[in-house]
Amino acid sequence: MGSWIRYFNELDIGKKLNVMVLSLLLIGIGLTTGIAFNVYQESYEDAVQQRLGAVGSMNAEQFNGWLQARQDEVRFVAGLDATKNVDRERLNHLLTELSESQNFYDTIYFVDPNGNGVVGVDGSKGSTRVLSEDAAADFQVADRAWFREAISGKDVFSDPLVSRSTGNTVANVVIPIRNNGQIQGVLRAAVQLNTLTENLAQIDREEGTEVYLINRDREPVTQAASLTNLSGKLETDAAYAISNGEFGTGSYKNAAGTSVIGSYNPVPLIGWGMVVEADESAALAEVRGVFWLLLGLAVLILLTVGGVLAVTLKKQVTAPLRNMIDSLTGASDQVRSASSEVSSSSQTLAEGSSEQAASLQETSSSLEEISAQTKQNAANANEANHSMSESMKMIEAGVDAMDRMNRAISEIRESSVETSKIIKTIDEIAFQTNLLALNAAVEAARAGDAGKGFAVVAEEVRNLAQRSAEAARDTSSLIEKSQEHAQHGVDVADEVGDKLEKIKESSKSIETLISEIAAASDEQTRGIGQVNTAVTEMDKVVQSNAANSEETASSAQELTSLGEELNRLVQDLATIVGGGMSSGDEHFYDRDEYDDYPPNYIEPKGFNERANYTPAKRSKEDLQPEFAEF
Repeated sequence: MGSWIRYFNELDIGKKLNVMVLSLLLIGIGLTTGIAFNVYQESYEDAVQQRLGAVGSMNAEQFNGWLQARQDEVRFVAGLDATKNVDRERLNHLLTELSESQNFYDTIYFVDPNGNGVVGVDGSKGSTRVLSEDAAADFQVADRAWFREAISGKDVFSDPLVSRSTGNTVANVVIPIRNNGQIQGVLRAAVQLNTLTENLAQIDREEGTEVYLINRDREPVTQAASLTNLSGKLETDAAYAISNGEFGTGSYKNAAGTSVIGSYNPVPLIGWGMVVEADESAALAEVRGVFWLLLGLAVLILLTVGGVLAVTLKKQVTAPLRNMIDSLTGASDQVRSASSEVSSSSQTLAEGSSEQAASLQETSSSLEEISAQTKQNAANANEANHSMSESMKMIEAGVDAMDRMNRAISEIRESSVETSKIIKTIDEIAFQTNLLALNAAVEAARAGDAGKGFAVVAEEVRNLAQRSAEAARDTSSLIEKSQEHAQHGVDVADEVGDKLEKIKESSKSIETLISEIAAASDEQTRGIGQVNTAVTEMDKVVQSNAANSEETASSAQELTSLGEELNRLVQDLATIVGGGMSSGDEHFYDRDEYDDYPPNYIEPKGFNERANYTPAKRSKEDLQPEFAEF
């Protein structure tokens, strides 16, 4: 730390100002970039959570709706007259039709109030087989909890279990059968849950996203990449939430210890839960791209402002001070040399004046070089102005693209509203179809055996109408959520547009500043030309001063002491401007551009004797006219 402080103290005043201002700009731009990145990252992460939540909720509701449809099918069969009257022939036909219509059922039984099977069908092998009376009677379930609950008059949907007769994972749908207010038994249908897992594999998912099911005991029901080689209960936030019957979204560690963004939704009828998880690094890859973009823009702005500031300080502060030091140094050396020459002899003063004229010519040459450098700086400022104009065009193009995106999101939202109206019409059609199917089923029941086939068709139409209505309602809910998301996108786009407008206004200010710098550089070029002309005139004056050497001899000693004091003052000023140089540095003014005499200068003959000349003491009033003339 101490070495950095010493290095800073050794810098000249222009570099110190550059370092301080650039440090403040770096801190400000860093804070602004960090805040903008954090806001964007939080917004994007919220959007990912909402998307995963919508996917999980929609599929969990579809699974739950599928299970409810199976319960409605069994409830419908339990309410038919053939079931209430225990008509074995018709009941076998109905159960066979129910099993073969969807292939979703493992076994279906009619169970009497004592828990004994009366009629049953077996669809576990892919084809439906009607069980004999003896085989159906082997189905003894009086000790089962689901039977006791159903025979008491409640509809039951049991937790998933493994069928003892077929070995498949099933959930029992049990509906009590009532006839004239009396419970005649229960209709029990074992729903095969492998259909759910097969549908789970067909869900569309993005790269790095996985979907799986777990039960309320926090044990996985289906497999996923993060569950490979894992056994036992899961210890993730999603698993605990499903165990408690909760739903939601969030960021957490998955079973493999990887950071993920996930959603978890229960399937209430069977006590399972659906988990949708996306790898956080993959989901937020776009955020990292935005971060590097913001960082690049920040660095570009910092470099642009830093370059402009460096040029401005050099032109307005450092360069004028250095020119002043050069002029003061030359003048002090001239005074010192002139006084020494005057005290030695008028001839030596004349020779010294000639050498001073040569020095002025070198100074004029240096001024011409400075003038060329100033012109180059003006050209650089104009180039920076052109680059800033190109940046303004790019920023305006970004603002225009943001406006087009706003219009596109608004059009999507209007399309969602039109689609919602169409879905409502579909729902009304499904409702009317359901009523027509119900009437057809009633008429078929009245027709007896002649209407059996028509009853089955009517039932299928009714089921189709119910599913259509449910799908229409689900789609309507999703469209409403899509409209909300579209509105949120409009708000975020408006906010980004405002930020781009502010960047555009800031860029216009920088462009104006660069233009002013270019104009100032042109003015400085003309000023240096005028100084060069003045130096030429000074050369003529020095030649004229040689003729007045005798008149200035009496004040040479006092001029010498004044010249030495002026040298010390110039050295102190150089220390402040140049940085790290002391007034005692004997080599600071040993450079050729500050010497009155060239390196091959030969001291005039008799110089040492004349240097010891001591003028007569005179009063201050006597010296005043000579100072004025000099």
